[in-house]
Amino acid sequence: MDPIDLNRPTGDGQPQQRDHGCVSGPVGVIFRDHQVRLLQLISVATAAGLVCCGAVAWLTEPQIIGALSRLPSSIVVQKEYFLRPDLMTVNGQDERY
Repeated sequence: MDPIDLNRPTGDGQPQQRDHGCVSGPVGVIFRDHQVRLLQLISVATAAGLVCCGAVAWLTEPQIIGALSRLPSSIVVQKEYFLRPDLMTVNGQDERY
């Protein structure tokens, strides 16, 4: 299966998807091309001896985790308890809700 190209024109007059990421001083948000951009930023931070900090919904990409392991870093990850099968009850609902 070919990957979906979100940058192509839609053909129905709708504009292409845009990157709404932005930077303000030393802080930035990334909404597109996450892996490539994060690996670039981590590489720059490693070379400069900087600390990396961030917040993500989940973090599973081995290349990014490996790159982060090479410099001081602090990442906040959103826990999704409903994705953990060991915390589910018989009816599929978490007991705490």
